[in-house]
Amino acid sequence: MATEQQISPLGAVLFALAFFGAGGAIVALSLNYIPLDPAKLHAPRWVLTIAGLMFIAGGCVPLGTAFNFRAWVNQLIGLAVASSLAIIFNWVAFFPGERHFTGSTSLLGVRFGSASDGDISGRILFGIFALFIDWMLFVWLYQFIHGLRQSNK
Repeated sequence: MATEQQISPLGAVLFALAFFGAGGAIVALSLNYIPLDPAKLHAPRWVLTIAGLMFIAGGCVPLGTAFNFRAWVNQLIGLAVASSLAIIFNWVAFFPGERHFTGSTSLLGVRFGSASDGDISGRILFGIFALFIDWMLFVWLYQFIHGLRQSNK
């Protein structure tokens, strides 16, 4: 029989602080509070900001569990994380500009080849995941609004 374990308040705070620190550093880079060589930046600063905010929102997840946030607060935190991920994947897949992808194919630990493909294969893969995340967000939003309507009757 499986039991559900809840993170301790101290564990939740430590986890959150690590994610807040990582997200804060990414946001500081995006806002140029931490200097960054523009040649090393391969995304617009707003995409970097979204990535940092995704880590910050992700740090709130264990806090909601440990401190029993209201259900709608936890849902908004989840929405923030998933929306951030969707925005980043959609930018990679569908926004104009050059992208650089590398990868290799392996089966059972045996590497068959390595490729430094152009835009198309990477964009297709990111596009598939972007559309999947977009669909999940659409379904979640529909269910959330439907639940609000049901509770107001």
